[in-house]
Amino acid sequence: MRADFDVGIDYRPFFLHPEIPVGGVPVETLYGSNPDYYKAVLANTRRLAGQVGLPVGEISTIAHTMLPLMLGEVAREQGRHEAYHRATFHAYWAEGQNIGEWKVPGAGGPRGRPAD
Repeated sequence: MRADFDVGIDYRPFFLHPEIPVGGVPVETLYGSNPDYYKAVLANTRRLAGQVGLPVGEISTIAHTMLPLMLGEVAREQGRHEAYHRATFHAYWAEGQNIGEWKVPGAGGPRGRPAD
C-alpha cells in the first residue's frame, strides 16, 4: 500500500485471545470442535501474508500474546516497531515458535527467570 499511496502504518496492539493461558494452548484446544474454521483462518492468513511476502507455515500452539505485545511497544519507543512486527510475525507464523515464551539470550529461563 505504501508503494501506491503516501500513507504511514501505525500498528496497534490488540490482545485477541486473553483466555489463552501463559504458555499457550495446542491449536486443537481452541479450534478442535471446528477444524474447518481453523483451516479457513489459516488459508486467509496465508492469502493476506502472501500479498506482502510473508510466509505462513503450520503452527501447533496458539500463543499467549501479552509478552510480544508489550515488547512491541518497547520496540515502538525505540523506533524499531516495524522490524519487530515483521520478525515476530515470521517467528510465529513461518517458524511455528511460541512467541509467548520467548527467552532473552543469557537471561535464563522463560521471562528472565533463572533456569533450573
